[in-house]
Amino acid sequence: GMSGTRVLVVDDEPKLARALKTILSYAANSRHVTYLDDDNWYAPDHLATMLAASSGKAWAFSLRHFVDADSGTVLCPDTWESLGPGRGVYAKAQGGFVDTNCFFIDKLACNDVFPEWAMTRFAGGTGGDRQVLEKLRNRPFGTNDAHTVFYRTRLKGMHPYLLWRFKCAGVDLSRYLPADAIPGEAVWRQCADFDRAQAGDLGEVGSLPARHPARLGLLRQQLGPIVQSDRPR
Repeated sequence: GMSGTRVLVVDDEPKLARALKTILSYAANSRHVTYLDDDNWYAPDHLATMLAASSGKAWAFSLRHFVDADSGTVLCPDTWESLGPGRGVYAKAQGGFVDTNCFFIDKLACNDVFPEWAMTRFAGGTGGDRQVLEKLRNRPFGTNDAHTVFYRTRLKGMHPYLLWRFKCAGVDLSRYLPADAIPGEAVWRQCADFDRAQAGDLGEVGSLPARHPARLGLLRQQLGPIVQSDRPR
């Protein structure tokens, strides 16, 4: 741990929680602030490695592990969502993504960023996390390049493409989902096609060769929303 670390507990009601996140970011008696949901946790060296990663930078981020929300079992490293600016499955649609639990922010360098959580653009108080990243992305940043955040999630109800990523990471979906909630082989083939398209094997999604028009339409219909839409967070 780190001496002098202070923990502030924020109410979970969305609008209040986001407004308090802004207020308490300013009120914290510390130059650097970081955030942690009450059901997640840090690796023992998280804060120390993040302090080092942020040296001379305006902010820094870590990577994370996915954890099953019900059992507490560590599922796998997140290698597709929260990877930083310009990376991951949201790179093209949103310019990347950083989970708030992974932020480490220098208040003096980023004092204008925190109001974004209190003045979100979407109904219900969502969108603030993306707005914060938009304001941070062009400032100097670092990363500890380590999966030092443990983030609880539930596989139930996830988009099939995200389940595919868990499957590819070696997660046994049958341990966490009923059989009728696990997509069939046809969906897995679509996901594999989508990944190849993203990697350029079939051309970019949206400009696939003319010999694949039906496949392109299917990929857009089945998988497009998760990687192309501007989902508020």
